[in-house]
Amino acid sequence: MHTGPLIMGITGDYERMDATTIADTVNTASRLESLTKYYKGNILLSEASLENIANPEIFHLRHLGMAQLKGKLEPISIYECFNDNDENDLQKKLASLLFFQQGMADYFNKSFSEASDKFCRVLEIHPEDMTTKLFLGNATRYINNGIPENWTGAEEMHFK
Repeated sequence: MHTGPLIMGITGDYERMDATTIADTVNTASRLESLTKYYKGNILLSEASLENIANPEIFHLRHLGMAQLKGKLEPISIYECFNDNDENDLQKKLASLLFFQQGMADYFNKSFSEASDKFCRVLEIHPEDMTTKLFLGNATRYINNGIPENWTGAEEMHFK
């Protein structure tokens, strides 16, 4: 989900008319939706959407950091909403949420060993957490191979 301005209207002529939406917002939402496969989350939303939710505290959210979407100049901050996950997954994510948040903070501070420790704690509680496995794999790679010189923490997406 992404929030922003768009133009919606009817295009065509008297023989054929179609409803359409035109905006960078639509493109960003589409690219954000495609990240559900990468992050292994059911619902992802941008910070722009989160800022427009009246009562965000009623949702179960995990901040996944920044993503540099293909064709975009600025990275966007993204969140996973896991309210709709099955009850078992939901309970495990809630039980491990503090470790996940601490791991993400360490990860973005380039403290990859500490982040790895926290991510391993998450996986002790929730071994099937694919998002945590993704970040653990990244942290392990940075520990073993070093951090790229231009690393900003934003995941660079080279696909639509």
